[in-house]
Amino acid sequence: MTSLILYQSGRSCYDPYNNCEYDPWSNHIWDVLSQVREWSETIDIHFIVDVPIKEITDNKKFEELRVTPVSVDTIPTNRDLSFLASYANQTNLTKTSLIRFFYIESLMRNLGIERAFTFDNDIMVYEDLSSLARKMSMLFDHIAITPHSPDEMVCGMMWIPSLEKISSMNDFLIEEITTDSARTEMRLLKIISKRLPMSELPIWIDGNFSLMATELGGIFDPSSIGQFLGGTHNGHPPMTVHPPQFLAYPLASKNYSFWVMVDEHGRKYYHVVNNLSGNGMKINSLHMHCKRMKEFMSRA
Repeated sequence: MTSLILYQSGRSCYDPYNNCEYDPWSNHIWDVLSQVREWSETIDIHFIVDVPIKEITDNKKFEELRVTPVSVDTIPTNRDLSFLASYANQTNLTKTSLIRFFYIESLMRNLGIERAFTFDNDIMVYEDLSSLARKMSMLFDHIAITPHSPDEMVCGMMWIPSLEKISSMNDFLIEEITTDSARTEMRLLKIISKRLPMSELPIWIDGNFSLMATELGGIFDPSSIGQFLGGTHNGHPPMTVHPPQFLAYPLASKNYSFWVMVDEHGRKYYHVVNNLSGNGMKINSLHMHCKRMKEFMSRA
């Protein structure tokens, strides 16, 4: 059984540009889930939360979108998470980005979930995750994730092939945090990828970061493409590039174009083309830091 497992902590998120708190559910999470269901009709979706489900805005949409909300109280992790005390110098976002992996492990163990996807709560998906799961199960024996920069890996998309693999990953995460807590979860994932076998998902259509793109029918945005197309929630405008991100150079080169495509079902998706060769490929997912999901939805 393959599932999508997501995690949200707290009732609000911080907007760094406007310096205020906002409701992530009404702002973008429901749009993210609607987009997943637009392309993936059958995959099981579990959403882990640490606030009362009845207090979540428009919580009736869990049933409408066939998403199972899961309270952290119902899936206590079998791990001692006291190590998080040494992680106190990190931001709340960084802490929750890390702790989700331990609750995902617990949920997979409790429900007997064999394989799973997870990603950040601002991802637009343009492919059937059940179909992708079949392909990934044949291609990757280890956790596969989107590389971001020389020092970071991010959950633009993460494939978890088994409970054993995420348990091993979490063992290494705890060990690294205990050794040095002054690192974000993105940097921790990069560090442990050098010790624990992990695979890189394709993030570009050619060059060093395109391995397995053809077999997977497209690429997965770590965040750079979404920042280029939509800007960021920090106020950066579209066409923003951020070195040393791996995709900063090709995005700034003007050698590539982005096309909006429509499939036979009338669903919008995005395609990137090499202007020199004419070769193009579908973008299976976009990481939209701008949080303006409605502009990028397939039925927008």
